Amino acid sequence: MSLTLSTELEAVNTMLSAIGEAPVNQLDTTTNAEARIAKQILDEVSRDVQSQGWHFNTEPEYTLTRTGTNELELPSTCVRFDVNSADYPDIDVIQRGSKLYDRKNHTFVFEQDLKGEIMFLLTFTDLPQTARYYITTRSSRIFQDRVVGSPEMLRILAADEAAALAAMKEADGDTADYTIFDNLDSYNVIAR
Repeated sequence: MSLTLSTELEAVNTMLSAIGEAPVNQLDTTTNAEARIAKQILDEVSRDVQSQGWHFNTEPEYTLTRTGTNELELPSTCVRFDVNSADYPDIDVIQRGSKLYDRKNHTFVFEQDLKGEIMFLLTFTDLPQTARYYITTRSSRIFQDRVVGSPEMLRILAADEAAALAAMKEADGDTADYTIFDNLDSYNVIAR
């Protein structure tokens, strides 16, 4: 048996095992109510975790191009988009629905394309393994708590979740190549 990255099916089966249920063979046509609930929780947790912003789902210097009506449409998987205020001092953008809105000028219409930092929701299979594992363990805890509610299992799953979060943060920090100079407080002391 060769090891591969975990799949959504494996994640759902891990969640089912947390409540003592038998695994399922597929997700798309399953009639198992618990498997459907597990999949919904897995998606809910994945959106929540990714919405926090990680190195793996954030892209700097991403350009949004105006539409024919000079509006800036966001990709359907965009969680957040922001521009550097030093680069664009005359606008203050926020996401409203699937478009950018300029709060400073009270409009959806922009005079130029914008470049900024974007955060995407990724599919489960596009996530790094540490994120998949954390999402699975957190989903397992939530699923077990909602369906069974065993305090003992909750304690065990919460410990697994904490370890998985620490591993994901460690991996994210390693791939992001953060330095002390990335911290604004450190920068301000050095720049005196």
